[in-house]
Amino acid sequence: MKKSIALLFAGALVTGFAFAGGIENKTNMSTGYLRNPSRNVEAVRPEASFYNIAGTGFMENGLHIEVGNQFIIKEYANTLATKAGTIPSGTKYNDETFVWLYPNIDIVYKMDKWAFFGNFGIYAGGGKLEYSEGTSVTALAFLGKASTYSEQAKMAEAAATAAGDASKAAEYGKTAQTAGNAAKNLLAASGNHSLTINSITYGEQIGLAYNLFDIVSLSAAIRFLQGDQKLTLESAYFNAISGQGNEVGCKSFAFGVSPVFGAHVRLFEKLDIAAQLQVKTVMKYEVKEVTGSTLAAGIGVTDGKTFHSDLPTALNLGLGYRVIDPLYISTSFNYYFNKSADCDTVIGTSSYDDSFEIAAGADYTINDFVLVSAGLAYGKQGTKSSANNVFNPILDSFQIGFGAEIKPIKILTITAGGTWVKYFDTTYTKSGYDIDLSKKLFMFSVGATLKLF
Repeated sequence: MKKSIALLFAGALVTGFAFAGGIENKTNMSTGYLRNPSRNVEAVRPEASFYNIAGTGFMENGLHIEVGNQFIIKEYANTLATKAGTIPSGTKYNDETFVWLYPNIDIVYKMDKWAFFGNFGIYAGGGKLEYSEGTSVTALAFLGKASTYSEQAKMAEAAATAAGDASKAAEYGKTAQTAGNAAKNLLAASGNHSLTINSITYGEQIGLAYNLFDIVSLSAAIRFLQGDQKLTLESAYFNAISGQGNEVGCKSFAFGVSPVFGAHVRLFEKLDIAAQLQVKTVMKYEVKEVTGSTLAAGIGVTDGKTFHSDLPTALNLGLGYRVIDPLYISTSFNYYFNKSADCDTVIGTSSYDDSFEIAAGADYTINDFVLVSAGLAYGKQGTKSSANNVFNPILDSFQIGFGAEIKPIKILTITAGGTWVKYFDTTYTKSGYDIDLSKKLFMFSVGATLKLF
């Protein structure tokens, strides 16, 4: 029975926590992105060390250091579209965790034809999800198993009544009581459980660029990723089922390395064309810690188990043009080859189609001290009605960014930006039930850049 109950948690053990970009890849890596999401021809600010590594070859000589942090207000929700057992239609489960710390650091040292750069940020994942009242998928799983054990109890009771032998009747009666208790605990757990997911992938990137004839810049970099995932599912009724406490969960870790290549062409000193290829990063996770091991083992989660959750290859293209001296406009296109990656989880596999993001924006220099920016973007995800994520909904989106830079002194630039994202709700079908997925999101960021010698 313990192994059967453990199957309830299969739907919960998933990872991936993205605010922007592809299924796994993140694009909100700087304050500049929030105020103008078209970043693929960036060649002025240190954030080029992520968005357009070849653009660092066109930056001014000197040491540029940028530090920023994002604050994220969000609501992720999944709602049962139809009545399920004791759960009424329209029951909503949501997470409203506020993200306080989401940092980035970018450094570029430009010396004549050469540029050396590095950056640090959160390349995938992004933080914590807390569903204090559980989710639709976990509630449905509990209800389904409660119904199964209830039927077993009825059958055992009928067999006990019909048994002519006293010992057989007692045996059937014991089976009925055990199954009845399991059904009672599962029914109670369906409305009394919580789910917490932590998923974050830190990344560092270092590389160099070389400028040819002030027209072409070529670049290469290496990125290093460290993935850290944790899941905890709790209910006051778990111990009655397994005898191992009221918590089931696991932790998983991974490390990956991959190259990045870029090229940037500047024509007539006004037109910028850039291309960048982020090669797939293989992320092989290993489970190091398991709680509630009996229930976890029922779905194949054990210490030392491995699985892949790769960051797929991404192609970044950009086009920018200085219309007049104060006004620079640009457009960016990101394509994510999700089919090329193994998007596994600790308990199974996921398959997504390729996805893309397209953006356009403008920067306008008011004077020597103030620059304002605005932009918009549309993201099309590679999900299907049967392939999504209840806990972190993967939805098509439209976003608007705005913000400004202020230069109080020659070597210091202070920037602020905000992005509002409109997500398009979708329906995900799981176990024969329709679940409506939705998101609400607003991001605000502040940063500062120092230009030394």
